Amino acid sequence: MPRQALEEALALLGSPLLAGVMRRRPLPPDVLVAIKTAASEEEAARQAALRQVPPRMIREAAVLYLQTVVMHPQADHYRVLGAVRSASQRELRDHMTWLMKWLHPDRVADGWETASVERITAAWQALKSPERRVLYDRTLPPERAERPARPGGFRSRRLSRDAPRIPWVARPVEFRSRRGHRRLFAAAALFVAMCGLLSLGASQWSRVAEALAVTP
Repeated sequence: MPRQALEEALALLGSPLLAGVMRRRPLPPDVLVAIKTAASEEEAARQAALRQVPPRMIREAAVLYLQTVVMHPQADHYRVLGAVRSASQRELRDHMTWLMKWLHPDRVADGWETASVERITAAWQALKSPERRVLYDRTLPPERAERPARPGGFRSRRLSRDAPRIPWVARPVEFRSRRGHRRLFAAAALFVAMCGLLSLGASQWSRVAEALAVTP
């Protein structure tokens, strides 16, 4: 099943730390749905009913997704418009129109929105004709292929099988342990031998003392 922008937006709303991962991935093909949800109360209500969540929540999620994932500071012109590089001219125009509707000065008057309008305008100027797109596309790095998502998408937090593991080396540890045991055994044997010598010396000195103590 293809990724859906609103599903990612709701996941981001629940866990904002996902923004970094989402920014590095290509956009889902249906970002226009998220743009319309942010721009239209009617669309927000319809999408909320489909997902059985409050309209205010899904609209808040859509706005957060557009601000932090779609139009992040390093986004290229395609991404600023919420589009993929293979989008048609009509799709680019539709995205631009709905973005401007969302950020219309009569609806919002904030510094972020003003700067975003300027970025959208610049993106549209660079992509509004096939000729301009060809020139702009030459400045872009090759597009990275997206890795297949795991079942459950961003909801899964299990560790990957490819996660680095600490190697377990049993034989050297066992070797060091045996060598330590051998050293301990040798030290114990030496101690017993010394005690034996000391004990033997004491008995000899006792006999000498007894001989000296005998009176003539």
